[in-house]
Amino acid sequence: MSMVTLQLGQFGNQLGHEFFNTALDDIYSFNGTNAAKKKFALTDNKYNYEDAAFDTFFHTPSNLPLARAVMIDTEAKVVDDIFTKAKATNLWSYDPNCCIHKQRGSGNNWALGYCMDGDQHLLEEIMERVQRQAENCDSLNGFLLLMSLAGGTGSGLGTRCTEELRDRYSNCQIINKVIWPYSNGEVIVQDYNTILTLSHLYKASTGLIILENDKLHEICTRLLKIKNVSFQHINKVIAHKLAGVLLPSTSLPSQDPKRNDYLGINILGEIGEHLCSHADYKLLNIIDIPQIPDHSFDYTNYNWHGLLKHLRQMLIANAAMEENIRWQVKLPSRKVMSQSEKMANLSLGLSVHNDTMYNKSIANMLVIRGSAIDKVDVDAFRDSRLYVNWVPSCSALTTRINDRPYNKYEKSAFLLSNSQFCIPTINSVAEKAWNMFANRAYVHQYANNGISEDDFVESFATVEQVITNYKKL
Repeated sequence: MSMVTLQLGQFGNQLGHEFFNTALDDIYSFNGTNAAKKKFALTDNKYNYEDAAFDTFFHTPSNLPLARAVMIDTEAKVVDDIFTKAKATNLWSYDPNCCIHKQRGSGNNWALGYCMDGDQHLLEEIMERVQRQAENCDSLNGFLLLMSLAGGTGSGLGTRCTEELRDRYSNCQIINKVIWPYSNGEVIVQDYNTILTLSHLYKASTGLIILENDKLHEICTRLLKIKNVSFQHINKVIAHKLAGVLLPSTSLPSQDPKRNDYLGINILGEIGEHLCSHADYKLLNIIDIPQIPDHSFDYTNYNWHGLLKHLRQMLIANAAMEENIRWQVKLPSRKVMSQSEKMANLSLGLSVHNDTMYNKSIANMLVIRGSAIDKVDVDAFRDSRLYVNWVPSCSALTTRINDRPYNKYEKSAFLLSNSQFCIPTINSVAEKAWNMFANRAYVHQYANNGISEDDFVESFATVEQVITNYKKL
């Protein structure tokens, strides 16, 4: 099944380029470019991995594969640059008829992007291109939107596109991959933009995959040993995580006896069904292991037991990477806490039970890629103490596997998690944004473009409810 990607704003388009490069590199790694440029032949009458991966993200109206994507920005520079880079590879490109840009940007103003600077034809133009891509799909899986939270075009226009997609494709899965701005970002109104984006997306999106720039930057410096981190480095890390989850994988034998058949895989549908089945809980995070610099590959050897042990502790301790994990954070014992203790601990932002603060999950999807996967034991991720008690044990964990090495790693594991991971960060941004709003700082810039104070108040209320819901887990 295929998915259509919408790349919105500078971040969305640059990330999309890295994402499609990563996906195609994985397809080419076993078969070479000549095999991947055309429709893959069936092997043993089975729809194989390369077929599934290629059909999910690309189509071939000619010899050059085209990404199933729509490029959108309010400025031409980034769209033209990314299009040229993709085509220059001679391996894939974008459909030139699905590149949309205007002549001026949104100036980091969410209202300007959301209201499309008064251009009511822009949304129709975007949806016409989306429909064209959707009609190229034999079976539409859903939509993936790549966008920022802090700017104007990615956040504002991205939000408006999400709402329109929900109206037009009410039964499709819509997953928004959003990037959380640096805590000390240069955009003075980034906290406003973040609150407005989150509140609107929460009503229209199936799920929001949130990754934080601060944590991604730390991965680049501490794990990948990059001295001068650029946005390209960060985008490569995000693309690695995202493709690691979305590229084809199959179920465990206990989940599905047809686990070796890639036909009909609907990964966005599984995310919606298993991870975002409750409308009040839509926040998703990706953690993965291992993450090592290129020069260390020849000297590193991993086993599944060690990898999954560290990944599980990353989940429990709410850690973005395996280095310096807080091993002292434990799952609760069976001791019963008093009500006063529970109420006091609840105010800390994460689940605190039996004197131990830990990250509590609603549901997780574990994706395992690499050799010797038949020896993998995932029972530790089924521990009921990891999850809220109202989620059935059969729905708490979904495991997917693929026996191919991925992106140079002989063994790698990814966890897409619906948990309390970003509540402290959201709470901090909400407080800063409210302090600005209480003094009506910069509010006139939004009012001039159609966003009233009542819209702000409603957005704050929505985000506060999200924070409260997750804190109570």
